[in-house]
Amino acid sequence: MIYNIPGNTFILGGCDTGVLYAVYSFLEKVLGIRWFYPDVNDEIIPSLLYNDLSETLSAPFCNYENPSFKIRMISLFFTTSVEYINVLILNA
Repeated sequence: MIYNIPGNTFILGGCDTGVLYAVYSFLEKVLGIRWFYPDVNDEIIPSLLYNDLSETLSAPFCNYENPSFKIRMISLFFTTSVEYINVLILNA
């Protein structure tokens, strides 16, 4: 859940992974950051002027997402590395 009231932004999740996904969602949907491949060279980070950011965060909004599945896992080469799986979600 991403909840914004002017001057305060709250990013919440039901567990550590939920918070991580909420942060990714905030970065993507609110700030326009994109990851096309899990490599620093493939990140798109737009230049944000302070005025643009303060204008975006000055309006109240609430974004609530609930996963469709109880367990979500991506398996690539049968990896079980939590760190790698968390990076892969950036491409979702």
